[in-house]
Amino acid sequence: MTSEAGKSTPLKNITSDYHYHVVEADSENTLDMIQEALEEKGFLLEQEEWEKELFAK
Repeated sequence: MTSEAGKSTPLKNITSDYHYHVVEADSENTLDMIQEALEEKGFLLEQEEWEKELFAK
């Protein structure tokens, strides 16, 4: 995003530090390892019910 002065604004400043990334891998095992590593670092949040429904599609 660009402000009126033409300077970029970090995404975290306009989304309350909350946004999504899609992670793909060749196997469930790899996805499990990625999820575990992200959880250990505190990067994953519990999804709200509406998010679970949205991403289940």
